[in-house]
Amino acid sequence: MLSADFLLLLLLLLLLLMINCVSKPGLGFAPYVEYFGLLKHVRVGTEDNVDEMLAKFFQPFARMDHQSRLAAWNGNPPTLPA
Repeated sequence: MLSADFLLLLLLLLLLLMINCVSKPGLGFAPYVEYFGLLKHVRVGTEDNVDEMLAKFFQPFARMDHQSRLAAWNGNPPTLPA
């Protein structure tokens, strides 16, 4: 079981990731988060608004596992920016 302090740290790191992806220097990072499903293990209770924030900042692919992303892309993953 994770302590409350550790969970708070994880939420802060997730917030920093979201801020980085929407800031001007980190704007190109969001497609990689979505392409590789970096948020697939993030599970937050319904009492938090983190799920809604994630939906505003990232495509649903960021929360899917590999098989689900391939199915959503119909087997043709998008190309990543160079």
